[in-house]
Amino acid sequence: MAKVDLSEALSKVMEDIGVSEDVVSFRREICLIAEHSKHSKCLNFRINMHYFGSQIKGTTTPGMRSDIDVLFYFIKCNVCLHMGSFLDATKLNCIFIKSDFQHPQFCSLAAIPNEVNGQVSLETLMSEPLRVILLSSAILYTSLMQQCQFHYTDSVQNHGPAVTIGKDFDSVGALHCPMLPVQCRYMISRNKPGHWPKYETLRRSSECGMFLVSPGIPTFGSEVRFHANASVRHCTIRSRGSDDFSKQWRMSTNMIERMLMFDLNIVQLKAYTIMKMLRKELFKHFVGDRFSTFHMKTAFLFTVENTPEERWTDRNLVACVVCCLKTLGRFLKRRFCPHYTIADVNLFAGKLHTHEYTRLISKVSELVSSNLIYVLFMKMDEVGMRLTSVLYPENCGDVGRQEPDREDCQWFIFMQFRESMVINPLVLKMLLEMRMRRTEHDDTYKAYLSSFLSNLETAESNSLDKIAQTLESENIRSALSTMEASTCIEANRCVSHDIIEQFRKSNESGQLACQLKYASMLYMTGQYQKVAEVLTEAEIRIKPALDLVTSSSLTKKLDTTLIKYALQLIKNVDPPVVFTRYERHCVPRHLLYELYGTCYETPMDKANKQCLNIILMNNILVDTLSFLYYLQYRTYRRLENQPLKTTAFKKLQNHVIGSLDSELDKRETDATNRRRSLSALSMLAHSFELENEELKAWQTYTLSLRHCSLYNAAVWHLSRLLCHRVHGTT
Repeated sequence: MAKVDLSEALSKVMEDIGVSEDVVSFRREICLIAEHSKHSKCLNFRINMHYFGSQIKGTTTPGMRSDIDVLFYFIKCNVCLHMGSFLDATKLNCIFIKSDFQHPQFCSLAAIPNEVNGQVSLETLMSEPLRVILLSSAILYTSLMQQCQFHYTDSVQNHGPAVTIGKDFDSVGALHCPMLPVQCRYMISRNKPGHWPKYETLRRSSECGMFLVSPGIPTFGSEVRFHANASVRHCTIRSRGSDDFSKQWRMSTNMIERMLMFDLNIVQLKAYTIMKMLRKELFKHFVGDRFSTFHMKTAFLFTVENTPEERWTDRNLVACVVCCLKTLGRFLKRRFCPHYTIADVNLFAGKLHTHEYTRLISKVSELVSSNLIYVLFMKMDEVGMRLTSVLYPENCGDVGRQEPDREDCQWFIFMQFRESMVINPLVLKMLLEMRMRRTEHDDTYKAYLSSFLSNLETAESNSLDKIAQTLESENIRSALSTMEASTCIEANRCVSHDIIEQFRKSNESGQLACQLKYASMLYMTGQYQKVAEVLTEAEIRIKPALDLVTSSSLTKKLDTTLIKYALQLIKNVDPPVVFTRYERHCVPRHLLYELYGTCYETPMDKANKQCLNIILMNNILVDTLSFLYYLQYRTYRRLENQPLKTTAFKKLQNHVIGSLDSELDKRETDATNRRRSLSALSMLAHSFELENEELKAWQTYTLSLRHCSLYNAAVWHLSRLLCHRVHGTT
């Protein structure tokens, strides 16, 4: 057998752990669809958002446990680079101010009074200090922190300029400037070899603007004075007052950096991912996050720029990583790490201590001189064991080999996206309720929904926007149809043909939640045969995606040819069914208890009054597959079809016990997943009741309550069963 080269073996291992073209494309498509589905530019909300970080770039592995990074920016603020820029009277207009005394990456923002003419010079405006108000970046950071604490309570922590929610979600608040200042045009204007970044990337990056974020907690002594003739860049300590620092804004080119990462080939992504893994295993334990992946990425980008494209092949992967490490070593020796897109910035300033440079240089030199032999001993994702089994298969064999295979890692990635990137229609409804301040008038709610639906259908969009807008518009159309039908049922009127047509139109997107709302309405109007037909059609439509879950949950293998079914599962099957209180007459009576939660209030409940659970209590949130099998069970029970009823009941049991019960322990702070799991257990328990198995029903309600006592409708059901046992009534 021919000996396998280390580079080729390492390339294969990186594909095994998820850095392959199929999986990277899968990550990006899901993130981009989720991003576009949450865009609020056409919904009259005041914020917009983008995904950043390794999840959307595809430069992560299961062992890294990377966060999901989201940037929120306020669209009602217009940042102008100069006074001649367009001033929008409907927004807060701010002028960009840059001083030679500021850090190269910092700037200030001054609010422009509405009565000021756009032709007034900045010098004239600044000559009247009483008319100028410098905006504080601390206000933006504090506002984001308070909003996150409102929804997620004690799971929120500050992490530099970001707010961390739970263990895997980082959010940053920002303002957007549509134009690039001179400092941020450094990548575009400086001399480059020319092969990368590509011309089209440079053109698009010059049009995407920049973000202005809070600099986070000030690091005193971070100012740098550069000595051009010295071989080492020296630092000059200069402290600052906190009041001055709070009026500073940090320029961020996140979107440009995302474009650059999207412009890389798969070998380059593998090389960068290896560098990140080396940082976590070798450097993090003695310098922490002060020597960050951003430093590694900067060295990597400069290497890509200066290395011919034909050298980036699987056979040269180790050599390419070594080139990146050499670039990093040069930066460390000079104690100067330039920012790739912003001029005159030293990324090491205020991060590394003097004695740490020597140790880092030594470690990097060891990796370079050994030609990256350390990867044979890397523990993360069992890379070392995998490499050994590829390079020396005769010494390993299959006995005792316990590292996960390629399909196992891909399956882990797929399940991770199912949990974190689901396109949730509840988000839109929560924003609506918050905006309406919980109005009790359903006509107002309908008017908002109709207005948003009109905006979605008329908004200009690209292909990804179109996918997201279709998903959102069909959800809204389904909600409007259900509300109209609920009004008819409440008034003892027949549901009109027009409403039925709206239901059918909303089902065209293929979303299971929309089809189940239609089926639920039919069930509440006694059309059981039609319910059975709709549910059968829905189950047939999602069968390929369900087969993926069923087979993969047993073998833990995700065939890359089934990526389209994985996307279908995340887009059309995973989003839960959401009923508002305006749709309550289209919901089976048992699920109405979900609107009312517990019948008592503990001290903990009072402390958590303003949290996501309170907003969720205004809605009935149901797991789609559980609801599908529950409706099938109740429909066939009404039709007295014993074989199909038994089959549906077994499906419901297997799904709830096999899938959702385990989720209760995984994400304590994820209120959406928790409510979905609790409602599934409630439907299973009610099915036990209908089968006259009260003991199993009691045990299932108790299991639900044991895992979550806060706002859990299981309390009502247990009280009802107890009343029935004692008094013989419900």
